[in-house]
Amino acid sequence: MTSLLTIRDGIKDFFRDHDTIVTPAIRFLCAIVLLFGLNALYGYSTMFSGLVVILALSFLCAVLSEGFTLLIVGIISLVHCLSVSLEAAAVFALLYIVIFFLYVKYCPRTAYVLMFTPLVYLMNIHYIVPIVVGILLGPVGIVPAIFGVVIYYFSRYLSELNGLLATAAEDESVQSFSYLISGLLQDRKMVLTVIVFAIVIIVTYLIYRTSAKNAWYIAIISGAVSEMFLMLIGGYAMEAEINAITIIIGTLVGMCLAFVVQFFKGTVDYSRTEIVQFEDDEYYYYVKAVPKLTVSAKNVNVKKINTRDNRRK
Repeated sequence: MTSLLTIRDGIKDFFRDHDTIVTPAIRFLCAIVLLFGLNALYGYSTMFSGLVVILALSFLCAVLSEGFTLLIVGIISLVHCLSVSLEAAAVFALLYIVIFFLYVKYCPRTAYVLMFTPLVYLMNIHYIVPIVVGILLGPVGIVPAIFGVVIYYFSRYLSELNGLLATAAEDESVQSFSYLISGLLQDRKMVLTVIVFAIVIIVTYLIYRTSAKNAWYIAIISGAVSEMFLMLIGGYAMEAEINAITIIIGTLVGMCLAFVVQFFKGTVDYSRTEIVQFEDDEYYYYVKAVPKLTVSAKNVNVKKINTRDNRRK
């Protein structure tokens, strides 16, 4: 455990000491992953698939705000939708305008939750989203997480629509607008996921914020159990197409990844808990202090001195 804490503290110290370089570098790498993920999620246009274009856009995302990155993601996705049909692009534009303005007004600096939620679906680790959002952001992360889920399911229906348009006869009409809208509104699994994610974020956050012993770890486990339970029970109740094995395994993997996130966020030593009580003219104060687990790496310089016994003969 000591070696893990040493590694963790060393990484955090490095990030803190070189923040002006490390933060843009991380944002640059995140933008690269995000743009490659968009091409994998949609892949209908080659306009933004070139390496030079991706690197240039990633550089801009690294030096500008999260809102700019969200705007770039929306423009790229819109171009992909245009390659399918004009109506599909109109649906996406309407959806993304609502998302963008809600993001700017209600949940600034949470754009990465919205943008990366569809991509974690591609990696089949999407069950980590509500647990991690619950411990890092709380209820403010519900809106971007939900919109991320909606964007992913939109990409699925867009793929189906592209297949229908490719195989449709010349005299056969495919109503892209109604196909996408009705598909999203009638998708029981998407509705179930949105409801479960919102509930799990709230449950995880409320337990996480309590002062109980090991509340952080109880919150992660409770979030995972409630997510698993709600997905299974809700799936059968709503007659949604769910896979019990996938839900169980995915939730357990998400819980393990959430523990890793919490480890880097912070761990505490409950054996050294202190209770402090004091008062002023109006209130009594009861303060519970739990120290964080840290390992101080001391730089010890050992200086070797060779002494000679100079004796007079």
